[in-house]
Amino acid sequence: MSLGEGGGFVQTKLTYPPGTRLLLQFEVEKHPFQVQAQVAYSVAFNPKVEAMQFPGMGLQFLNASREMCDTIRKFVAREQLRQELGVPSH
Repeated sequence: MSLGEGGGFVQTKLTYPPGTRLLLQFEVEKHPFQVQAQVAYSVAFNPKVEAMQFPGMGLQFLNASREMCDTIRKFVAREQLRQELGVPSH
């Protein structure tokens, strides 16, 4: 999953059409969150080009709390710094 303050991308072969609302539950650095999200776009699985694409959905968070946004922002900043320094994620 790619993650940002406003949403993320979930790589999956099971996709929903744009506009579908979902209730997501996930954890960022041991902080559990629950948020409503809306499918912004879908990339359908195509077995003919499986190696060439990443099927999944772009999701927009609809009711993200300030705490969730702050936690995600800090997490993303740390991950970007790790990548720049060549430090593996844990």
